[in-house]
Order: sequence, then C-alpha cells, then structure tokens
Amino acid sequence: MNELQERYNKAIQNGEDFILTEEDIKYGTDNRGKEIRTIDDLVLVHKTSYFPNGAIKPPYATGKQDSRDITLEVDGEEKKFTYTDRNHRNTVHFCLNGSVESHAYGNWDNKKYAIFMPLSSNKDKIVGGTECDLFSEGSVDINETAYILCPKEEITKMKKANPTAHVIGYEGNSVEPYTNVFLSQVLGYKYKKPHNSSRGWESDNNGKLYKDSQTAYDIILENGWEYTDHNGSRWNQEENMWNYTNILCEIINIVINNNILSNEDNIYSVKKLIINAINSRDIFSGYSFLGSLKNPELFPKISDEVLNTTGINISAYISNENLSSNDLADKLTDIITKQLRIMAIEKKQTESPESLTEKEIIQMHYSKEIGSLEEALFGNIFTQEQLEILKKYQTLVNRELNTLSEEELKVVVEVQNIKLSFLNKKTNEKQQIFSLMTHEIITPESSEESKKVGDYLPPDNRQLILTFNTKELYKRISELSGIDIDALYDRLNNLDFLQDADEMYEINRQISDFPSLHTQLKRNTAFTDFDFSDCKTVKELSDRIMQCAQLYERLYNGEKISFDK
Repeated sequence: MNELQERYNKAIQNGEDFILTEEDIKYGTDNRGKEIRTIDDLVLVHKTSYFPNGAIKPPYATGKQDSRDITLEVDGEEKKFTYTDRNHRNTVHFCLNGSVESHAYGNWDNKKYAIFMPLSSNKDKIVGGTECDLFSEGSVDINETAYILCPKEEITKMKKANPTAHVIGYEGNSVEPYTNVFLSQVLGYKYKKPHNSSRGWESDNNGKLYKDSQTAYDIILENGWEYTDHNGSRWNQEENMWNYTNILCEIINIVINNNILSNEDNIYSVKKLIINAINSRDIFSGYSFLGSLKNPELFPKISDEVLNTTGINISAYISNENLSSNDLADKLTDIITKQLRIMAIEKKQTESPESLTEKEIIQMHYSKEIGSLEEALFGNIFTQEQLEILKKYQTLVNRELNTLSEEELKVVVEVQNIKLSFLNKKTNEKQQIFSLMTHEIITPESSEESKKVGDYLPPDNRQLILTFNTKELYKRISELSGIDIDALYDRLNNLDFLQDADEMYEINRQISDFPSLHTQLKRNTAFTDFDFSDCKTVKELSDRIMQCAQLYERLYNGEKISFDK
C-alpha cells in the first residue's frame, strides 16, 4: 500500500473528507507490475463539465439543445430564422482504466469532474464500444460503487446530490492532473494510456499491449456487447436519424408559423431549404439522412415523427432503391412543399380571404371540379389565357342565359369545356371525352328535306350540345346498346339514296338514336341527347352539364344509371 492510499484510507476511517493536493500529482501512475486478467481489473472512467446529480446523463436525457440560424428568401428579401437543434445523442461514454484524452471528436482538457465505476458492478447498461470508448444506452445511475472527483469547494454539494457515492475533493479547477493518479494509486487499477484516436490503448514499455487489449476485447464480447466504434454504430445511426429528423421538422414549422408559403413566389426558396435538410449527412460517421429515408424499416418512424410534430404527412412517399438519391430527395421535397402550400392557402382563405390573388381565388373555386386543391395549385391546370377567361366567367356566373351576348356565350361555352377537361383526365381512357359545342337548330322543314335523301335529322331546338367521343366509339356503344353499328353501316353502304331512301332513313335512325344511352351518332361523333334549354342561369347550366357528363361517364364505364327526362 502506498503513502497516498494510506492517507485516503485513514481519512475515510476517521469520517473525514479526502482532498487531493497539487503535491499528490507527483505519485503518478507507476503500477507496471499489475496485470489485467478479469473484468474486476477494469474500471469505467467518465470526465465531464456537467455537475453529476444522481446519474450520468446523455445529452438527450438532459434536454440539451442549441439555437441554429437559417437564412431564407421570403418575398424577395433574405430573412434570418432561428430554430432549436435538439441533441439526440443517447449514449454515455467511458474510458477503461484511464482518462480520455483530447482527440479529433472532442476536447477533454480542463474538465471539472471525473467519475469512476467498477465495470463488473455497472455492466448492465453497457451496450458496446472499445477499451477507450465503452458506452451505455441511456443514463447510468451513480450508485455506491462510484467515486467522484470534484473541486474541494463542492464536496458538500456533491455528497448531497449523490448520497451513496464516494466523493473526493481536489485543489484547483481541473480534474485532469488528478484522474489517473487517483485511479492507479488510490483505487489500485492498472493505468492504460489511450492512443491518439482514443479508441484503444497505447502499448506498454514492456510490450504488454496485446495481452491487455485481448483481455479487454474478450471481456466485451463475453458480456454480449458489440466491439465497435460509436461513430457509424447502430446507436450513432439512430441518434443521427433523430437529429436530422428534428432539423427537418423545425424547418417545416418555421415555414408554417411564418406563413411563408402564403406567397407562391417563395416555393423555390423553401424547396431549396428542405432538400438541403433531406440531403444532410454527418462527415465523421458517413451517416446519410437520405439513407434512413430510403430504409423501409426506418422511414415509418421518421414519417410518424414528422406528422406528429408538424402535421405534414410524408407517408405517401414510398422507398424505391431503384431511384437515384436525387430523384428520391426531389420526390419527398415535392410532397412536403405541396402540403405546406395547401396549408398556407387554406389558412389564407380562412383568416384573410381579401389577400387571395385572382389566380388563387380561381384555383380554390375550381379545386373540387379539378379533383383536388393540390392539383389546382400544382397541376399547371390553367394557362394564362384560361385564367383570363375564367375571370370573365366569374362575372357571368349568376347571369340569366337569355341576357348573354354572343361573345359572353362563347366565354360560358369555353369555361364549360375547361371544366369538362378536368373530368376527361379522370376517365379510364386518359383522353378527352366530353366537350360542349353550340348547335345549329334543326327546323321541321330541314328535317323533312333530310328525310327525302335517307338522312335522319329530327327537329332539334337545342342551342348547346354535350358531345361524347372516344377511341373505338362504335364498338363501345354497340356493346352498351346491343345494336351492331358496323353491321348497320355495312348494309347502309350497299343502298342507293335515290331508290332506297326509306330504308336508309330507318338505318340512319337506328344508328343515330340510342334513347337508353342518351346518345345520338352523327358523322363519327356522339351527341348526348340531354336538353339544357330549361336552364335559366349560367350557374344552373354549368351544374347540369357537369351532372350529365358525370352520369354518362359512369354509364360508359359499365355502371347502371337511371336518367330522368
């Protein structure tokens, strides 16, 4: 037993505080004769600047967070925003049988406190690491096996915070010169110096590096811990995932809380900020946030966190390893930005509708007919020319039809065709099916004249006609009506209009008129026989046209539909 150890034991026996002085540094770490054979020869050493209070806590458990600034172009001007960067590191790190030294990942000089714990009595929280970087998952309790070095002025405070631990004071403000002296000369462990990476031990002068390191390695594996660097480990990967998820959520909330996307001109700058967050990576471990987003096991966790924290649903994004990273980042950025824009425009409509632009008013007004607000805002639905027509139409929508001029009626017809084009995009055929056209009235006289040459043109007072057209038109209508149109045409082509006018008329009537389908065929085009002449206002006409087109579209796709007169 050395002199320092005797002094320590005597102070403890007398119930006195033990204080290390600058004179004690001279004892050094001369314990070359001691060997590391079992887990009982290993001690956990943790240095920190944070006052220990019942447990050694990782940054996540302490709620540690920093403020970060981002710059974003808003309404043409650069603006600075601050967000909270929560530290999600959830591991506590220890060095075995020595004080960790400063290295590429951190400065450990001038720390205030050192905590020693026998590895054998505190192994339940360890999950992995190396000789000089063994780490836990979550906090590690400071129990009766712990020794704490602190400035002598804090002994009383430290004992109160950690009543079962052994508290030792020291002179000065840094624990650095005392840590290894206390470890080897008082606690009696063999001191092992970390090499410059602070992952393993340096070799001894007598060449015992391999033996000690092999013993420590075997003990780590025997206890079911992973022998691994923390950087790049699964614990580090998860910590990084939550760090970058938090940053993404903070950025999204900045956009939401500051109504940044109430102006669509800000979409580009927001997209740029979000895609940079998605492409974030940790240069030390090589971690890629995009890699977690591509992982089908990790993505649902990130998705749930984003939804719970911001209200943005990114679950529609589907991981696809065949896509490039750039394509995946673009896809996810689009999903987020679209939802942010929708949230902003809906808030704008609710809280300050007078601030809506004419374009936004039209997009909101037609969103249901288009299919969704997302498609209205982002689908490039309206050309500038169409927007101008829709503006004119808004002034006509409550007018009576019989008061419209010829030019105004053209505007009404054109807008109905814009609206019908939305329906056309939803059909299974993926092509234009419905359109509205003005129709020349067929008088009883012109009807009789057509009959003389075998044509079928019944009297018709309709001014507006809803047309229907698609590929293989005859085949589809034959299937629905049960009438073989091609066979009727074959017969018609063999007749002479001078000799067989009556038969030609009857065949043309059958070809043209399908009452059960509300369809007529004329010159390879299908005309629905819906009559809109009783509509009084532009709005009533528009509603009726869309209703009839939707009913006919459902009929065409095989649904049984009952039409009124």
